Amino acid sequence: MRSLRRSRRGGRQLEELVKKRLEARKIETRQIVVEEIRKEQHIEKALNEEANIEDVDTDDELNEAEEYEAWKNREIARIKRDREERDARLKEKEEIEKEGADDVIQSAGKDDIYSRDFSEPTGEDKMDKSILPKVMQVKHFGRSGRTKWTHLVNEDTTDWNAPWSTNGPLMKIKV
Repeated sequence: MRSLRRSRRGGRQLEELVKKRLEARKIETRQIVVEEIRKEQHIEKALNEEANIEDVDTDDELNEAEEYEAWKNREIARIKRDREERDARLKEKEEIEKEGADDVIQSAGKDDIYSRDFSEPTGEDKMDKSILPKVMQVKHFGRSGRTKWTHLVNEDTTDWNAPWSTNGPLMKIKV
C-alpha cells in the first residue's frame, strides 16, 4: 500500500509542476503580446510624425506657365535628339549595307577557296617538330584521348644479325 501512496503523491507533484509551468507560460505570453503592442504603437506614432501634410511642398501651381514652357522646351529637345540618333543609325546601317555589297562584288573575282592549297600546313603543323623527341612529334600531343604509342612497329627490337632471323645455313636445317 505504501507504493500506491507514493505514486499518488508523485502524481500530485507532477500535476502541480505542470500547472506552474502553464501559469509561467501564460505570463510570458502576455508579456510578449504587451511588448508587440508597444512596438506597433511606437511605429505608428513615428509614421504619424513623419507624414505631416504641412511638411509637403505644394507650390507646384505658382509658376504653371513657366514650368509648361520649360517642359515644352525639354520635350522638343528630346524629340530632336531622338530623331538625330535615329537618322544617324539609319545612315550608319546604309553605309554598312553599301560596304557589304561592295565587298561581295570585289570578292566574287577573288575566291580564295578555289586557289587554296590544302596540303599547306596549318596550326601546329607550321612548327618544326624534328627537334622534338619522337614521342612528341605527333599531332595534338598531350590532349586527352591521345595515346602515347600508335603501333608496336615503333617498339620493334628485332636483332636482324641473330642467327635465327637470317636466311643462313642454320635456318635450312630441319629438325
